[in-house]
Amino acid sequence: MRNVFAVCDTEQEYAIRLMEYLNCRRNMPFEIQMFTSPEALVEFAGKRHIDLLLVSERAATDDILDLPVGKLVVLAEGEMPGKLDSYPSVCKYQSADEVVREVMDFYSAELEATQPAKIMKPDVRRIGVISTWEPALRTAYAIAMGEVLAENRKVLYASLDPWSGTAPAFGDNADRTMSELLYYYRQGKHGLIYCADSLIRSFHGMNYIPPSKHPGDLLLMDAGQWCGLFDELMQTGTYDTLILDLGCRMADPEGVLSSCDEIYLPVSDDLFAQKAVDTWLLWAEESHAEWTGRVQTIPVDSPTAESVRHLFETGGVGGSGGESGGDFFDGRILLEALCRSKIGHLIRTQEENRRQKRSEEVYGLWKTTEKEDQTVPEMVADTETVS
Repeated sequence: MRNVFAVCDTEQEYAIRLMEYLNCRRNMPFEIQMFTSPEALVEFAGKRHIDLLLVSERAATDDILDLPVGKLVVLAEGEMPGKLDSYPSVCKYQSADEVVREVMDFYSAELEATQPAKIMKPDVRRIGVISTWEPALRTAYAIAMGEVLAENRKVLYASLDPWSGTAPAFGDNADRTMSELLYYYRQGKHGLIYCADSLIRSFHGMNYIPPSKHPGDLLLMDAGQWCGLFDELMQTGTYDTLILDLGCRMADPEGVLSSCDEIYLPVSDDLFAQKAVDTWLLWAEESHAEWTGRVQTIPVDSPTAESVRHLFETGGVGGSGGESGGDFFDGRILLEALCRSKIGHLIRTQEENRRQKRSEEVYGLWKTTEKEDQTVPEMVADTETVS
């Protein structure tokens, strides 16, 4: 049973809008309950424990303030009444995104012993995307894969390239990034998932950690720390697919790759790119036998590779100049264009083949089991006849 996040506001229109926003956040590690009546909230609290309560000033009756909740945060409209001074508060009149982030900050800051149950889902996928020659092609493939898989799965995308160019692609100029999550993790604090939820963003159903603005922060993490960080995020059951956009200049990329179930190398048909991949594959075969069966090269023809470069240069809306192109660059259009591009079509075909293969494997296992179930009674019957 998941922890309960309850919201109570007597202003019905605001409550409905906030509820709609919370329901759209697929990565929320809570069961959400919304109330427009303090009495209804008190009645609910008599049946279920509330781990996190966000209550408006007007709804903060004495009965509610006396409830044994895990954490109470006040939704403030202005200057706080005296009886609410001792409670943390967030401003009601800001974006729902900011309201939820501040509430999650308060919750994670005081969470020490109690952590969400580890409920690792079946068919959890940890995917590493790398490149030996063209980082832009690697990132385009990783983002497009994230968007495509997010149509049916709960995806978390993270760029681990210290010199990643994904920040302008997402285009939201996040002030809280991967750096803050890494600092929180390195401090050994509990409740990582709640800290993560306060900064993770979403686009077209794909959740992503805003990339660090300080490359050195990523270089401080070794493979064991990266794996520990992502294990915590995945073990809560909030996500079932992790896509890692891996640069070769981070600390110990091989160790991170070893934790991935699938490794993809998109490569254009450029002669030097092909030679670089061939050399890498020979090295991987000799040095990392455990990767056998996990590595898959993704051939990308020249027109498709060129279209990806064009998308990154123009933001998908024409013109020229890339990041320096000012009005020409639109990261959101870029992401949508990647999903619709040949890269996106290639990934959809690849995923369909994967599903077909899994179906055949399950069917084959079922037929084998069925045959064994039929064979055993026949052997028993023969034994009984002989005796």
